[in-house]
Amino acid sequence: MKKISIRIAIVLLISFIAVLFIFTPSQAQDDTVTETETFDNTQLEGWEHSPEVVVTDGVLQIYSGQFAMKYGDWGDFDMSIQVKFSGAGEIVIGYHFRDEGRYTLHILTDEVTLVKEVSEPFTEIGSVNYSGYVIGEWLDIRIVLTGGDHSIYLNNELLLTISETDVLTPGPFLLHVTGENIGEFDNLTITGKKTSGIPEGEPGQIEGEPEPGQEPPTGGELGDMLWTPKTGHRA
Repeated sequence: MKKISIRIAIVLLISFIAVLFIFTPSQAQDDTVTETETFDNTQLEGWEHSPEVVVTDGVLQIYSGQFAMKYGDWGDFDMSIQVKFSGAGEIVIGYHFRDEGRYTLHILTDEVTLVKEVSEPFTEIGSVNYSGYVIGEWLDIRIVLTGGDHSIYLNNELLLTISETDVLTPGPFLLHVTGENIGEFDNLTITGKKTSGIPEGEPGQIEGEPEPGQEPPTGGELGDMLWTPKTGHRA
């Protein structure tokens, strides 16, 4: 299968979602909480997302170039979610997702790569091939972060373990889709240390943010800013 590996949209995406990082404290730092999302609510409460993101029949659908971000700053966590590909492309799960740095797990139909995005060129900190996935079937993804230890599971099989000492600042989760692909998502569960909740108040205007009354970035605009696989630079 031809390898398709595209890095996540950064500049326009970050400028649009940067307003999400002003939060109201909701739990103490040492509290462990569990949140579940079965996407029964079409309003996607507790999420920020771009236009072509919808909930249909209890499933979150994200079109190519679009994103959905779950509010909250999560430290160590155990996250599981079901994902489904409709075609060739990537499903990207971001965590500790902040403008100053983030992790992005790039899932293809035959490969998984974890990228640490701090400064260009971005760093692939782990990658592994896998087989047996059929497009159109559900794939169970589990990500566990404990201290500096990242563990990535697919269909209950541990595929990737990475240890590091310089862990990024806690932040939200992000779901993103690329390629000739509509990503589907269901049954999200996160257990971990959550140190903040839903943004409070109306944020001020920031550079690159849509003016009042304008639509947020479209899939095409985001597609123009995607990251290429090996260089870590924008296409």
